[in-house]
Amino acid sequence: EEQGDELLFRLEYCDALYERETAERMAGHFVQLIDAALADPQAKLSALSMLTPEERSGLLDHFANAGLEAGRGMAGVFHEAFTAQAARIPAQTAVVYRDERLSYRELDERSNRLARKLQACGVGRETLVGILAGRSPLLLVAVLAVWKAGGAYVPLDPDYPPERIRFMLEDSGASVLLTEAALEPRLEVILADNEAGTAVLALDDEAIYDDQGSAVAVINRPGDLAYLIYTSGTTGRPKGVMIEHQSLMNTAEGYRREYRLDQFPVRLLQLASFSFDVFVGDLARTLYNGGMMVICPKDDRLDPTRLHHWIQAYDVNVFESTPALIVPFMQYVTDRGLDIGAMKLLITSSDSCNVADYRALQERFGAQIRIINAYGVTEAAIDSSYYDQPLKRLPDAGHVPIGRPLLNARFYILDSQLRPVPVGVLGELCIGGAGVARGYWNRPDLTGEKFVPNPFVPGERLYRTGDSARWLPDGDVDFIGRLDDQVKIRGHRIELGEVEARLMKQSFILEAVVAGKESIHGQKQLCAYIVANRIISPGELRKELAEELPDYMIPSAWVQLDRLPLTPNGKVDRKALPAPNREENPDAAYAAPHTKLQQTLTELWQKLLGAETIGIDDNFFERGGHSLTAIQLIAQAQTAGIPIGIHHIFQGQTIRKLSALLEQPAEVNIQPAETVQESERRLKKAFGLRSRFVTEESEDGLRVTLNMEPCHGVKVSELLAFIRAELASNLHPHYLTTGESAADSVAEGRDAAIEQLVPLAISEKSPAEIKRRVKRELSRIQVLHEALQSDIIVGAVECRYALAPAQEYHLERPQCSGTVIRLDVLGLDADLLSEAVRSLLARHSLLRSVLVRDGQDWVWEQRAVPEQLTLPAVDLSDYSKADQQELLVRLLPKLFTEPYRLSGRLLYRMALVRLNWREHRLLLPCSHLIYDETSGSILESELLEAYRRLASRSEEDLTAWPQLRTSGAEAGTAGMPADGYPAYVAQVRKGPQHIGDHELVRLFHLEDFDAGLELVNESIQALLGQGYTKAELRFDMSGFKELASVNWGVWSLQLAGRFFRRYLQVAAVPVWMTHYGRHYENNAFFKTVGECIDQIPLLLTGTEADSESVRDKLQTAAARNINFLNLVYNEQTASNYPKSRRLLQKGLDSTAIVYNYLGESEDAAYLFEEAEAAGGESHAQQPPVLHFTSQHQGSVWQISVTLPYREEKETIMEMLEKELQTLAASLRSVKAHV
Repeated sequence: EEQGDELLFRLEYCDALYERETAERMAGHFVQLIDAALADPQAKLSALSMLTPEERSGLLDHFANAGLEAGRGMAGVFHEAFTAQAARIPAQTAVVYRDERLSYRELDERSNRLARKLQACGVGRETLVGILAGRSPLLLVAVLAVWKAGGAYVPLDPDYPPERIRFMLEDSGASVLLTEAALEPRLEVILADNEAGTAVLALDDEAIYDDQGSAVAVINRPGDLAYLIYTSGTTGRPKGVMIEHQSLMNTAEGYRREYRLDQFPVRLLQLASFSFDVFVGDLARTLYNGGMMVICPKDDRLDPTRLHHWIQAYDVNVFESTPALIVPFMQYVTDRGLDIGAMKLLITSSDSCNVADYRALQERFGAQIRIINAYGVTEAAIDSSYYDQPLKRLPDAGHVPIGRPLLNARFYILDSQLRPVPVGVLGELCIGGAGVARGYWNRPDLTGEKFVPNPFVPGERLYRTGDSARWLPDGDVDFIGRLDDQVKIRGHRIELGEVEARLMKQSFILEAVVAGKESIHGQKQLCAYIVANRIISPGELRKELAEELPDYMIPSAWVQLDRLPLTPNGKVDRKALPAPNREENPDAAYAAPHTKLQQTLTELWQKLLGAETIGIDDNFFERGGHSLTAIQLIAQAQTAGIPIGIHHIFQGQTIRKLSALLEQPAEVNIQPAETVQESERRLKKAFGLRSRFVTEESEDGLRVTLNMEPCHGVKVSELLAFIRAELASNLHPHYLTTGESAADSVAEGRDAAIEQLVPLAISEKSPAEIKRRVKRELSRIQVLHEALQSDIIVGAVECRYALAPAQEYHLERPQCSGTVIRLDVLGLDADLLSEAVRSLLARHSLLRSVLVRDGQDWVWEQRAVPEQLTLPAVDLSDYSKADQQELLVRLLPKLFTEPYRLSGRLLYRMALVRLNWREHRLLLPCSHLIYDETSGSILESELLEAYRRLASRSEEDLTAWPQLRTSGAEAGTAGMPADGYPAYVAQVRKGPQHIGDHELVRLFHLEDFDAGLELVNESIQALLGQGYTKAELRFDMSGFKELASVNWGVWSLQLAGRFFRRYLQVAAVPVWMTHYGRHYENNAFFKTVGECIDQIPLLLTGTEADSESVRDKLQTAAARNINFLNLVYNEQTASNYPKSRRLLQKGLDSTAIVYNYLGESEDAAYLFEEAEAAGGESHAQQPPVLHFTSQHQGSVWQISVTLPYREEKETIMEMLEKELQTLAASLRSVKAHV
């Protein structure tokens, strides 16, 4: 109102909506605008400032610069800081993944070895190197190696569609790609027409690592590029963000300062995808501070049960993820009263957090755990701010504030003219300071648009985030939303234009708009609006998009419109786009639930997906579900008593299939305790004893110690029985102790009273003590073995039988063999194990047979099953883990390589090694006369099964399991079993059936085979006697589904033929194929223990290498009872086949190529491998051999080539890999009938 010469303004406001200070600030801004207008009446209104000089100073000098600390944060490069930690704490664990772990020393040395290889491949300062690998410690090795070589890495997610990965590789121009063998089939698609000639190295191939693991000289400067990460782009193509080492180092130091990571030992659960910059943040939070990274397996990241398992197993104390994952997980913890007592720091990040959810977290856990809300963008080195205020300062609603700038970051909230706006006024958040990226890779236009000069700090740049925000009065920043079409879905930043561009590639789509819409639970999800010339199928569109986009960029909801709503100026009116109808599901007819389980699941789906109608054939993901919704489904289903896991959801996807999976009968009657807290509760209830579980990290995994309070009347055997029945196996203790102090080791005896147990106090032993212990234990084992041998060989003679041809072969070529059987059994009963071994002797006659002379010939003499036997045992539980390993490395070579006396003696030894209450090893060194690879698998499986039956108090007579026949009718020797090894010997010594000498020579091309061997011998004769060469290759065949019905060995043989034809430059390759011949005529011996190999001569030519031709020859040998070693070593048979015998004998006596396919590989004998490395195998003088060995582990093909002379390993590898690629390509045309 007007009062004289003055105008009086009165501001009225609703005090239910505004604080008085806000209203006063608005009034002040109005007065400032009037003053500015009076000072410059000609100025445009948009040019006038509302800020007073004091406010401007407060915003630019105090709020913006709150994180600055001169002289801290940007010095050096990250890998230099890591190397310093490795020197300080070399033995401490750096990274854990399942059973794998690397110490700081191991990670440092391994990355040094790889770095040298990269430098040899031309990697230097700022060379871009792609990394495409699954979740494992190898990711850390790769990243550090790239940095140490001087380069910058480009993370590539294996789950991305091949087209997207190909674009990133081509756009970045990466000169080297680090990957792993399991992904090689995908690389065929990704690297098709690879014009750049990208070099590919498999991280899990030992051959790529340099021998030198010492430190690599640092060649980088702080301003060098550290990594290039791709994010979604508006043009339909991802854009690469360039981050320098100095920015990463500043962020790492910022975490240390703001999160106080130098005040406790960091143990972080790593969840983020490798292609997400949070992964780099996890590196910074752990390795920079000497902490441990626990990599969560991919499938466990969305399963709250498994998440809790990893958190508790490793006492994880730092946990960061999106609110969409953390909130339901912490609710799951609350609902079940689970223990997360080690947790110190909980960080919600990568997406906005709802105030109500954050308040609930603080109220439930804030007293024990520091809870932080972090904010960051890829373009500013991961994180730029954090919110860590008392609960009373949290707003009542909306998003949780993103807080104040991290170390050396500057925050500005600016208008469209890049001028600061007052407190409480919306503007664009712009970030300056140390973390700002160099720009976008090969996108100068976009770099110029988003990275602009800082108008307030000369020489510095600002990154315009596109985020709408405002200052709060206390200097915190309140995040509001986006100013453009970018959205964040489950922590991933998405440019809607990229999804729209992919949709428009479909010929039937006329127009497409994608928008971010809130679900009924307030979470963002993508909704696609389509105008098309036919009815769309969301399922079809999802599949099409999945070829090029990651899953988080695929819309969850779909709306088909006749036309898009437009604004008056002709643009799409996004505000007028209708909400998606969650009841529509054009891809499935409605089917009602039939069972109570289906009804419960339907109700849960309706609640979570916001749909009133859900049919049991509706697809969870096509109705709007996603990975984080699945977490909520698991938690709610388990609360309802449904034992569901993340794998059920991804495997089933519909309620019908899901219920079928869940209704499969389960054998578990009681749910074992899976937490320390629950285990201690059950022990207290059962025995009235207080107990405490203590876990300790080791190279082999977690070590569990159970400390019980002293008591009387409870036996250790009772305690162990209870633990086996009631506690999850991962909580079965390695060590049992009681009391509070003592210097003795764990008490002996299964039936000791608990009060006899004492705390573990194991000291390191000196080398001299270990040497004495080895000598003492060897002597004990020898004495006990003699007693065991005596128990067996004094038995009554049951029969005699001839040697198998393969045994005659090995008499000329003595060789040690055997296995180590791992027994992870709590409180293993040595008496029961001895009885289990006795049952094996009853089943396998060769284990109770000895060699005796019959004139000039050796024969087997079979003895009766002993009434009882006692295994030699070695107790190393009073030694530390390191000393146990050292002792075994010294002990095993002596056990496994000691020659055997042939006459009247057992040709194997046994010793049970006890490492602790839970871990045991049964050492089984053997002569190759009685053992082959198949025998090892049989013995291990049968021994474990026999022990299980005995431990479960089965009434079954194990000596008759299954019953051995005693009639000698089939074998022709009185008293000899018709099956078992004697029957096998009798079978092969019958000789060939229905085939003569000349036909055999012709059918197996023995004359050509002989001529081929002569050529091979001539070509390599000059090279012999000059050492040896071994090359190994791994190749993932999972992409070739045709292999499901094909014999792996046949394809391996074809590869051997291709390789040697090229390597030796011969038209036909003579190969001795080691064949585990256990099928002759109509008799099979696949459950028989003993040496059953044969050496089959094959001449590999273009025709012979054909899979059906090889298979026919194997079938012919089996059907006509042809054992080629029998043709050489059985005089009776050889006399009828003189020409075959002469050619075969000549082949065995010359330098030969031996092919050996070992089948599915096992990890049961790793200790024997160490013994072999230390002591080697015993061989008599024999002709040199070129070995080609093949096996597979799952879908991974493992190939080894050994030559008896020196050769360039790279030459062999290159040649082998090229032939393998050619062969792999041919597999695509394999027909199912093959």
